Amino acid sequence: MVGMKRNLKQVLEIAETAADAKVKLQARATANDCYKYIMELCTNAGIVSDALKFVNQSERKINNMRSEIEETETEEATTTNGVF
Repeated sequence: MVGMKRNLKQVLEIAETAADAKVKLQARATANDCYKYIMELCTNAGIVSDALKFVNQSERKINNMRSEIEETETEEATTTNGVF
């Protein structure tokens, strides 16, 4: 986001100071693209954040399940060895 804002600032400066009409037009088109990408980053940030939360929660659940399975296997091995 910071990089896009820096690019936007520089492109707008070029658009204001350029003497050639083609350069101004190209700079404005590039600025338009920068605005588009900044908007996409802003609107999709919530979706990405929710997805990361889901992945982290799923990872914790999997790790808890693995720990429970390992504890159960250890308890069973101890009990079986104690009997014999």
